[in-house]
Amino acid sequence: MWPLRAGWIADDGGYIDRLERAGFARRTRDAEDRRRVLVELTEQASQIAPRFYQAHIAEVQRLYDRYTLEQIELLLRFVRDGRVLNELESARLEQQRRGAEPGAAPEKDVG
Repeated sequence: MWPLRAGWIADDGGYIDRLERAGFARRTRDAEDRRRVLVELTEQASQIAPRFYQAHIAEVQRLYDRYTLEQIELLLRFVRDGRVLNELESARLEQQRRGAEPGAAPEKDVG
């Protein structure tokens, strides 16, 4: 999960800045695309995070234990397929908003 692209984190409230000042996060450049900024957890954050999330992780594990691997994989496929459908519908609506011909291939968004 970490590092995350900074753009994926809503930072209108200066959350990344505050995490950096507290010593819990740092910004780095993406080695594959130097235009991208990544946010990484520091060692300090990695050491204290279990105190806050250990109970939640245990509850999640109990939830997973209620299902077979096949059931979880089925759910994952369902969610992924739904995401694809939503992305296609979103592209169709965007094309419609832009006044494109019905059925035209959606424009590729670079970025």
